[in-house]
Amino acid sequence: MLSNINIKQRLTVLIIMVIVSGVFLVFWQTSRLSEIENSFELYRQTAVVGEEDILKISRDMNYCSRLMRSIMLGDDFDKNHKKLLQRISDIKGHFSDLKSSIATLDASEKNSLMSAIKNSESDTMAFLNDGLRRMDELGNTERSQQIRNDAWDDYRATASPVANKARASFKTLISLERVLKSKITTQVEESISNTQVYTVVIMLASSLLLIIFTIYSSNWFK
Repeated sequence: MLSNINIKQRLTVLIIMVIVSGVFLVFWQTSRLSEIENSFELYRQTAVVGEEDILKISRDMNYCSRLMRSIMLGDDFDKNHKKLLQRISDIKGHFSDLKSSIATLDASEKNSLMSAIKNSESDTMAFLNDGLRRMDELGNTERSQQIRNDAWDDYRATASPVANKARASFKTLISLERVLKSKITTQVEESISNTQVYTVVIMLASSLLLIIFTIYSSNWFK
């Protein structure tokens, strides 16, 4: 059948095949790039932002502990108490941002991580509120050296269980966040790798079809 068409028609068929292959490859590449972009956006919104919020919570928690110690050791009460209130407010905001960062996750992953976030938030705020209550009580008394020493001794003796619980739930949260980050990173890497492999396969398949077509109709130019 191919021998019955002229050279111009044969060239037209060949050009059409090349164009169709190219268009298909462009559309496919666009689709794959969109998938990669979505995976990267998920990584950016969830893994990166979540990790930043966790680091901020850890930083502010440590600072709150230092402020409480400073107050009990005799540093400026009003200045440190004001800073303490601000940091507690900041921590609440970080937990809120952390919850928002996982909004686009699948239901199963979102539920397990949300549960860990809420548990950590509850235990963290329990520790902070306990410490704030102690500071408020100290602020309402004559802050003699003996009273501050007694407050410090009581803090070390009775605040540890609350603090340990907050640290434990926070470690659980960090662990789950790292697992999620690793999973999303793997998804992005696999999307990129698959795109590279499929692109090569499609190009080879297209080239092979063109070669077969050319060989089959080798008498075109005779």
